[in-house]
Amino acid sequence: MKALKISISAFIGGMLFLLAFIACFPRLALLINGPVLSNDEMNQNTALFVIGAPLTVITGALIGGVYMRHRLNKKHHT
Repeated sequence: MKALKISISAFIGGMLFLLAFIACFPRLALLINGPVLSNDEMNQNTALFVIGAPLTVITGALIGGVYMRHRLNKKHHT
């Protein structure tokens, strides 16, 4: 049951971070790459999304899993 709670928390953390990344992506792309004027900027935006989305999902999953593990261990020891 403990592993299931950690897995669910990791999944939810990954999805929340992905939603936050998608919500912030237009501003982030404008900040990093500037306005889209040609195909080069569009390719840079695509590369930013293809690299950034999996990294944010992995980060969110790790944070969610570590948080739940810490929370479950804290409950177990008190």
